Amino acid sequence: MKYTLLVIDPDKNYASSLSQYAKKSGLFYEASYSLNGEEGYNLISIIKPDVIILDALIPVLDGIGILRRLYNEGTEKRPLIIINTSSSLPGLLSAASKYGADYFMIKPQTYENICITACDLLKGIKNSISVPEKKTDIEGNITVFLKSLGMPAHLDGYKYMRSALLFTLNDPDMISPITKRLYPALAEKYNTTKSCIERAIRHAIEVSWRRGNKKIISDIFGYDRDNLISRPTNAEYIAMTTDEIRMILRKQ
Repeated sequence: MKYTLLVIDPDKNYASSLSQYAKKSGLFYEASYSLNGEEGYNLISIIKPDVIILDALIPVLDGIGILRRLYNEGTEKRPLIIINTSSSLPGLLSAASKYGADYFMIKPQTYENICITACDLLKGIKNSISVPEKKTDIEGNITVFLKSLGMPAHLDGYKYMRSALLFTLNDPDMISPITKRLYPALAEKYNTTKSCIERAIRHAIEVSWRRGNKKIISDIFGYDRDNLISRPTNAEYIAMTTDEIRMILRKQ
């Protein structure tokens, strides 16, 4: 059986040569590479590789960042992930293990050894690989939920919203009144003003209202997403989202 492989490594010559070797070896019918973590992460959902050869020290989004995203997504069929890096820092290896890395290699390794090891691991444990069992992951649930609502992660309002939900999950009274406790807490955390917090969250909600899943928005908020005038206030959005996430956490 042949597999698909994705190399995510900042060294172009290395990544290109390894992927070419993998295809010529006959062990893989397809092999691609990426030089930065954000691009590599996006490629995972496109080419759906069986195995990823991942350097932990990559630009834009590092290897741990990729592992964390895959872990929080909770994908049932995830790729086998081999960390192949020049660093052996205990903290790095510990974090990689926490977020589901399957095997570790310290550079340099021959291309042959990398490919054979990957295939051996795939043959031996691919069918039994599952999402790592984890304790209730509050931040992970918030991330997945905001993603389902269509809120882009690059917006400032997104990070403020994530923190707001963490605050209100721990202390529901922070939402009332929102300008007295929640906005000041967020402003202090991010070293900005209450008005900046309010505007950024409002903008993130507006984008979510346009981009999000219509059925999910209707079920949670009881609003017609197409009627932008009647979208919820910041406080309503945060309060109802908090309640929904709280119910999800209880089920877990």
